[in-house]
Amino acid sequence: SPSPPPPSASPSPPAPPAGPPLSPGEDFCTNASLVEAAEAAMTEEAQAAAGTFEEINDGTSVPGTCLASGSSTVGLLKSEEPDPGYLLITPHTSTDVYLVDASSGDITHTWRTPYGTGHAVYLTADNDIVRLENDLELEANISLRGGASTISVYDDAGELLFRKVINNETHRLHHQFDMHTFDARAGNGTLFALAAYKLSCEEATELGRTSCEEEDGLYVEAVLEIDTEGDVVWEWYMSNHVCDGCDNLTKVPINSGSGNQQADWVHANSLVYDAEKDVLLMGGAYTDEVYVINHTSPSETPLMGDGAPASLLYRFGAGRFGEQYDVRVLSCEDGLCFTVFNNGRYEKSGCSFDGNGVQE
Repeated sequence: SPSPPPPSASPSPPAPPAGPPLSPGEDFCTNASLVEAAEAAMTEEAQAAAGTFEEINDGTSVPGTCLASGSSTVGLLKSEEPDPGYLLITPHTSTDVYLVDASSGDITHTWRTPYGTGHAVYLTADNDIVRLENDLELEANISLRGGASTISVYDDAGELLFRKVINNETHRLHHQFDMHTFDARAGNGTLFALAAYKLSCEEATELGRTSCEEEDGLYVEAVLEIDTEGDVVWEWYMSNHVCDGCDNLTKVPINSGSGNQQADWVHANSLVYDAEKDVLLMGGAYTDEVYVINHTSPSETPLMGDGAPASLLYRFGAGRFGEQYDVRVLSCEDGLCFTVFNNGRYEKSGCSFDGNGVQE
């Protein structure tokens, strides 16, 4: 049966204080007013999420993003030939987002937010950031590493422009989203968000799952296309494209991979849209595969059975990857080309790479 739709956009909370801007070359941690503004913007839960840096400077533990020496933990440690440009960094243990000069390591701008990161952030042409966040005050019914509750847009002064929460009994954001044509300022376009959808064990067993804990259920991956009003306008669910032990490259074996004994079975960690071919590529870390999804297919509900469209075009992997991350599309004349960061966590038989990363 169809799931309840993800909730509509939530009311915007007060924007966090931005604090005074950094001067060129100035270190955040040596500016007392900046540190004070950042601390004021963080709730107790957010400070707890920021964690501590332990066993530094004679064992001193310091909360947040500053070392006991007063220097920033974000910067350039070593570079033989610095490249021009900028890096956008959203640390796992901080509520801050940094724009860093890649050639010098200087922090050129800082956004202070009330929430910890959900692992993904993008910078727009208007100097806004679009960020996946985890609001710890929201109860999470779905528990997985890389989980998030919210997609937020902040301008360069830290003012909140957009907020969308997807964190309920059946859906939870996690890891990654693709900006596609989303423009919060213009009020048009859409983005693609990666979400976990929770099946009951009864539903999972009917699909062929052999291991399932009643309390946890089974998480299947979903893609939600969201517009600037916060409405979900298109959906895709892996639960419509699974099988039990089949050898079909357009179906995902539901008991496969290193997650075959846990709720977080696929653990997708990347999602990217190929505009030229109108397809989405999703990377499943625990199944060691990359999935190609047809965006031209009709929108789906989670359990469509034989009525589901044939929207999973292909699954790459078959033992070639090891908990891969960061799927990226490459332009090529024929076929579909992409790269992954291959963790190689598990030794794979029949697959090796030369010094240039070419598969042998």
